Amino acid sequence: MKTILLASIWAMGWNTISMNETVEASEVFSYDMNVGGEQSAYIETESGIDLLVTIVEIDEPVQNQSFNRVSSSLELENKTYLVKGSLPLYWDASYKITVNNRLITRAFESKVTPLSGKISQRKLIRESSNKRARLEFKVSPLIGSDKSGKLVSTINGSQLIISK
Repeated sequence: MKTILLASIWAMGWNTISMNETVEASEVFSYDMNVGGEQSAYIETESGIDLLVTIVEIDEPVQNQSFNRVSSSLELENKTYLVKGSLPLYWDASYKITVNNRLITRAFESKVTPLSGKISQRKLIRESSNKRARLEFKVSPLIGSDKSGKLVSTINGSQLIISK
């Protein structure tokens, strides 16, 4: 009985948090690499659940040694970004990408953590165009059928576009 009461209180707390959030969900999230830092947004999934996406710039800007200043063209180059997604009550997933000359040169360190169950499949792919990387996975919950997940990163100019 105590467990049911605590679970109910916990669930009500999540509903209160999500109801107070003012960010509206859309189909994609555009991260501005010129701004950098940490940026978050919600992406609406087919099932109507909002996927929280967060992009974090990891590296410091490359400095131009001859002028001892940061070149604006280099600010978008040689950066590593952490792409994180969280589908409440289902899974948390993340991976890192390295961007150089507006191309994704490396996709690495993929992680998927299910709330319950296990990961039955996981693959991180950097496409041959070097403009897109995607993490695809399948979660096998303890109860119910398998659920697929995907986080896609696409470079478009100075934007890193995240979709499901």
